[in-house]
Amino acid sequence: MKRFVLYFIALRTIIAAFYSVNLIGPIRMTDIAGLLFPLVSIIYLMSSGSREKVARKGIVLVPLIWLILSSAYVVVVEEQLGFIYLYAKQIFRFANGVYAFIVFPRIFTNYSDVKQFAYASLIATVFPMAQIFAITVIGPGAFGLQVVNLEDVTLVKGVYGNYGVFATSTYIGLVALMILLADPGRKKSRDRYVALGFVSYIFMGLVTLSRILMSQIMSIVAIFVYAAGKRGSFGILAVFLLAMVIFSQTSLFESKTDELLARSEYEFDVLQGEKGYHYAMNGRVDRWDEGIEVFTNDYNTMDQLFGTKIRIGPHGDYFYWLFAYGWIGFLVFLRLTKDVTVTSLVAWRRYKDTSYRMFGAAVLSLAPIWILSAVGTTPSAMPDTLYLVFGLMGIVLNHDFREESDAST
Repeated sequence: MKRFVLYFIALRTIIAAFYSVNLIGPIRMTDIAGLLFPLVSIIYLMSSGSREKVARKGIVLVPLIWLILSSAYVVVVEEQLGFIYLYAKQIFRFANGVYAFIVFPRIFTNYSDVKQFAYASLIATVFPMAQIFAITVIGPGAFGLQVVNLEDVTLVKGVYGNYGVFATSTYIGLVALMILLADPGRKKSRDRYVALGFVSYIFMGLVTLSRILMSQIMSIVAIFVYAAGKRGSFGILAVFLLAMVIFSQTSLFESKTDELLARSEYEFDVLQGEKGYHYAMNGRVDRWDEGIEVFTNDYNTMDQLFGTKIRIGPHGDYFYWLFAYGWIGFLVFLRLTKDVTVTSLVAWRRYKDTSYRMFGAAVLSLAPIWILSAVGTTPSAMPDTLYLVFGLMGIVLNHDFREESDAST
């Protein structure tokens, strides 16, 4: 099972290249991939015969159960039987994270296993990174790679149906590098390459021109610098800061920061009172406002509690869970967000004074990744993000790597 999971994670971004390929009717290639992991996990759990219990699985099972109940309510009450596939797809996407939470602690039982997970995650970022490099240095026309032109900025699309995979790969790569830095048995002479890797992923994130991603990157970098400085890893910091200074002097950095500011022009105009708040977040605020109006005026109290057929797309999990799964779903999502944050803090407090300090920092980074992603996207329906966040949560709540350190001394 471990080998399957590692290969599956490593190949996820290649599978995602078939986003627009429909196998049967509306069923896409990526939908089959999203179904594959939960099914294989169920077979594994049934055949393993292990009675080992996974702690705190209610964290992810409660939201999954509510997704099923709320979706069933909307399908019946709103007569959405013809769209049942869409509701089921959302459930199975979230189920990827549920089974990561349950299965990962069983197959990644020591830090050597966790390193393998980190390596698989890094491999998954290679394909998107190669596209970012080709599009930026050579240009999209050279390989037929796609871009999205939005007014005066150009967003990378590559071979995917959307450009979100580049943002996801950026923070996955940063977290994976921190996990590798936490290995007590690593060759410290290679730390400088990890520091350079950090800069490479920051470059990748900058090219996406995602404001939310840049906020996540700044949060992760702040955690990384603090953790490395407190541990006395000044060599890593020196290489990282030097590389960042050199990168910041390039014309590429200047042009991308200018485009990033141009893309944020609406927000600046809103803050200055020159435009209404509806223009903020690339029109997301307007979408949320319209959703709130329909939710409050066109649905009764029961519907508002249990869920409606309002769909706002992948434009913010907080409002998505409110509209799609009702007030109860919104509260369930807030509880889930609280559990992600608390687990991240637990990991940091557990490992901050140990040789696994950087692992604690990596898990601590999950909190801003999840909280900020949910503002503008839907991490609860993004399997790659769920493997990272829920998978590491399950590992943290079921294993304590300080015992390995004690055993080796």
